[in-house]
Amino acid sequence: MIIKQKNSAWEANYRQRGMKAYIKKECKKENIFKLKDFILDKSIVTPDSSFSLDKNEFKKMVKCVREAETSLGKIDYNLTDKQIEGKAFSRSLYVVNDIKKGELFTKKNIKSIRPGFGLHPKYLIKILGKKAIIDIKRGERLKHAHYKTT
Repeated sequence: MIIKQKNSAWEANYRQRGMKAYIKKECKKENIFKLKDFILDKSIVTPDSSFSLDKNEFKKMVKCVREAETSLGKIDYNLTDKQIEGKAFSRSLYVVNDIKKGELFTKKNIKSIRPGFGLHPKYLIKILGKKAIIDIKRGERLKHAHYKTT
């Protein structure tokens, strides 16, 4: 957790929009924060008492943080069964004209077509202009092994 001390701008935003809205906004920006000012009794006047949280406010803040974390969910890069089945209908990079060893990859000799068993189309920009390290026949799906990655 990154600890950031919020200043009077935080206090103004907190008072205007409420704790829950502010926490969700901060979580979306990936700024995790922790308030470090805590006060046992609001009637005690200190330089920090105006923006310090008492026991009930602190509980409310923790609850809001937990709700915000739950609402954001978890990132999962694993494919579902349906996505795996649909892979055949996605696009990937294939060789559309024979490429000789040492020849440059261009938009004329590789295309993004179906089925999706070759390299993902996101690699097209990286591959364009690189040299083939082996001869590649028309119709072959492109692989990282076909070009020098450095």
